Parts: sequence; C-alpha cells; structure tokens
Amino acid sequence: MKGESNMSKKKENHIDRREFIVTGSLAAAALSLPSIALAAPKGAPATLGLSIGFLGESGRSFQAADSVLSGDPTLFSRNARFSFRGMQRFGGERMQVTVDVIYKTDVGDLPFFAFTHSEQKKGATNNSASSSFVMPVPTTGSIDMVVKGTRASSPEAQATVSFAVNTIGKSALKLNRGAYVFALSDRAVDWSSVQAADGVQASSFVSGAKPLLLRTASGKDVNFDYVVMTVRSAA
Repeated sequence: MKGESNMSKKKENHIDRREFIVTGSLAAAALSLPSIALAAPKGAPATLGLSIGFLGESGRSFQAADSVLSGDPTLFSRNARFSFRGMQRFGGERMQVTVDVIYKTDVGDLPFFAFTHSEQKKGATNNSASSSFVMPVPTTGSIDMVVKGTRASSPEAQATVSFAVNTIGKSALKLNRGAYVFALSDRAVDWSSVQAADGVQASSFVSGAKPLLLRTASGKDVNFDYVVMTVRSAA
C-alpha cells in the first residue's frame, strides 16, 4: 500500500514498536474491511465546537491556528512527528473525547486511534498514554484528524481538522512545528489572552498534571477543556 510504504520511509535504521503496530494494524484493517463497508453512508453527527490555538517552537504567545498564514516546507522532506500529550479538564459534566488520524490508502481512508479520554460515573478518569507517530507531509493534500466529543447530557459531536503546508482550501490549518491546543468550546477562544504557565512545556505536558494554559489577565486557569498536541520534524 502507498500509505504503508510512505510511513516506513525514515532515516533511522529501524521502526519503533508503536510505528510497527500502526503499520500492521492498517494493513490488517485493509484486508478485513470489505469495500462496501468503507463506502457505507452514515448519518451526519452533530458538529463539535472546536477552537484551535498554536504556539510555535520558538514563540512566546499563542495565536489562533487559522490565523497562521504559512506552513513549514521543511516538513515535506523530513516528515512530521505528531504527539498527543494529554487533556486538561475545566470541570462540569462527564466527558469522552477521541482523536482519530485518517490514513489515506489504496483501499480507502483508515482511522488510526491516536488519543482517548473518558470519565466514568464514579469519578474515574482514563487517558491513553502520550502517543507519538510519524506521518509523511503531502505536497498536494492534507493530514486529517477527526475529533469526537460526548458529554453526559448530549450526544456525540465531531469535527474534522485538516493540516497542510500548502494552501488546500480555506479550512486547512497551516502545519508548523510547535504546539496545537484543541479547545472544546462552543465559543471562539481569544488566543491572544492565553499564555503558557511558568515552567510548563507543551512537549512534557501530561493529563492531570499542572495545567499548561493560563488566562493572561488574571493568571488563572482557562475556562475550557483542551487537548494538547505537538508537532516536530521526524528527521
């Protein structure tokens, strides 16, 4: 498969265990899913409220990801390493969140389960371990992720987030090295009023630890739930 061969093009002389599992899982899924299942229509889910902020590797201030005007062309040759660091909850009713990365293959689009957060009735919270995986950066396409969220009092909602270095329509965010924060909120976040907490790096953030984001004016935690994802060069 083209998707599988592209994922294996790395400068290292080995494939780490997680990337081997990803590649094998995609191959198994392609063989086990009939083409009619891949094409089966599904009912349209509710739209998930999502606002995405970006902080560059050498940046000091967050900005709305859709306001970034250019991508990093060095990622074409080096590939991009994505890492889902974890989720910070503001509070309120129980919530479940998943992020699937969509791999485009010869047999159709196949989801890779990249991140999950779930909360049980008795207060137990489960988060997937920080995941890291490499993806080739297409010159004429996008890298797509499906973010799904479910609250105790509302049905599942979802949104597709696309990343590209070149201009791919108006909806694709420009892909750069740094941190992307997925704020699950029905209102647009003013990212200029958000700052990183002292001593907290997106690359070392984990669920349940010290919050990454603070409100600039008050220094208090932000009032929305968010997932932290980092991007760096794979080479």
